[in-house]
Amino acid sequence: MVNGIELRFSPPSFETYEQMDSILIQRLSREAYTAKLGFIKAYDTDINLESLKSQLEVLNQILKGEGPMECFYDILCAVKKLPKRQS
Repeated sequence: MVNGIELRFSPPSFETYEQMDSILIQRLSREAYTAKLGFIKAYDTDINLESLKSQLEVLNQILKGEGPMECFYDILCAVKKLPKRQS
């Protein structure tokens, strides 16, 4: 069983997901997060680091006052509660 858990949660893709999740949580919790952005350099053809920093700031402002964010599900629920954009 332990081997199964290790196989499931040890692949590089899960570690990347975990790091991205951590960056979101830390930013929305107003903790220092920029030190964790280093791993994104491996994805520099896919992710613009400066744009990501700006988008994290915007997300922080949009979700200000939503209460503590402890996991990605909390962020997802808060975003789903946002009003729909008017056309």
